[in-house]
Amino acid sequence: MSELRKDPISGRWMITATRKEVDTPIGLITVRKEERERDCPFCEGRELETPPEAFALRKEGSKPDTPGWAVRVIPSKFGVVGLNEELERKGVGDFFFFDTINGYGVHEIVIESPLHITHISKLTLEQIEKVLRVYQVRLNELKKNSLLKYGLIFRNQGYGEEISMLHVHSQIIALPLIPKSIKEELSSAKNYYEEKERCIFCDIIKQELYSHERIVSAGDKFIVLAPFASRFPFETQIFPRKHECDFTNVPAEDLRELAEKLKSTIMKTVKLLKDPPLNFVLHTAPFMVPEAGFWLTIKQDYHWHIEILPHAMLARGFEWGGDFYINPPSPEAAAKFLRDVEGE
Repeated sequence: MSELRKDPISGRWMITATRKEVDTPIGLITVRKEERERDCPFCEGRELETPPEAFALRKEGSKPDTPGWAVRVIPSKFGVVGLNEELERKGVGDFFFFDTINGYGVHEIVIESPLHITHISKLTLEQIEKVLRVYQVRLNELKKNSLLKYGLIFRNQGYGEEISMLHVHSQIIALPLIPKSIKEELSSAKNYYEEKERCIFCDIIKQELYSHERIVSAGDKFIVLAPFASRFPFETQIFPRKHECDFTNVPAEDLRELAEKLKSTIMKTVKLLKDPPLNFVLHTAPFMVPEAGFWLTIKQDYHWHIEILPHAMLARGFEWGGDFYINPPSPEAAAKFLRDVEGE
């Protein structure tokens, strides 16, 4: 079983011992050849080669773990957390100095197409819309577990067949804690609201729409912008224009425009930067397990959003050592470059 460990200095959590120990260090980060592209278990017709599905959008009358699905969710074969044991925490107030939690949680793979497609930009808008709908379904299901506090949805695209399945997929990891970066974002939003009684994200959106310098595209329901203090070259964020803290509350009729913005932004990024590795992360409200004094204003102060993080330039010593980022192209220049991409 894995273990969640908290750095007592930074307060940052990490997950360790996620796989069986191996004889060589490189064995920790590579995937065996037989699990790569040519033997893809994510393709339709090979359902029995994966763990039993947790959920699937299916044709009427088709049975679980058989062909006939559009989007399929399975437990990760190499899950970094699991529900095999009861939640157990050591540390604070204990003889054990370091704060740890056993590897309790849920790790799921969202297989985004029954066809062997290897890049999200190749999915149709209809298919991306279905994937977004599945995200909502799974987050709502995971919320039912009162021990889980946050569900993080993310994608690792373009890291190569040596370390990842190429078939289009994203992942959901639900944990009994809120990741540090999300907690800091929540706290910042809460503090801003307490001072000004306004959502900080809504104010950012108003400012960006006014100046238009960092807007990549704007639709009726969603806008795409290059953040004012971007960490990475050509980093972008997608926000709903209407205030909402929880992605699961997005109306079904709005998901098509969100799919269009997501696909268009990734295609622009891919074309401009020659298909760099990138990450996609969904920031949404925590599961809001009742706690005294918590989440009193979250519906007013937080605003869900998507972050798209291309890795056109590797982070170096200053970034890793100081958690302080150097980003050569200004966000204003990056937004203009992305706006000017044609044929996306």
